[in-house]
Amino acid sequence: DEPGIEPELIEGVVRLKLDHPEWEMTTAARPFTDSEDPLQPDRVKVTLSKHGRALYFSRSLIPFPRNKTANPCYLHLGIYAYQRDFLMRFLTLPGSALEKTEQLEQLRVLENDYNIGVYVTDTSMQPVDTPEDLQVVKSIFKQRKLIP
Repeated sequence: DEPGIEPELIEGVVRLKLDHPEWEMTTAARPFTDSEDPLQPDRVKVTLSKHGRALYFSRSLIPFPRNKTANPCYLHLGIYAYQRDFLMRFLTLPGSALEKTEQLEQLRVLENDYNIGVYVTDTSMQPVDTPEDLQVVKSIFKQRKLIP
């Protein structure tokens, strides 16, 4: 669901996994832009520990922005890196309550006490989570002459 993904983003997520073999998975996130609505449930949010590990992913705004000027919430980007052995282990884990509630498979990882490192970037790309997103991406690709 990230058709405009940049090679640098892939490299960053992979590099983070290689630099932190103790983390079972790595993924990416970026700050929300001023024009984006973090309340949209199709935009998955992630909060991070001070060491860059994911604390939680949600379709809701997390944490609650009691102070309207600060919200340490990032937009999750749908890319992952992991070793084959962890993927095989992940497949044996039962679906978790949080995963079922949010419909986010990465919560199964966290709920089973595994770590997900997060590569933070400023790279902005248009995800495809809704039919409207698809139209936006088609328009961008046409402008770049990637499709007729």
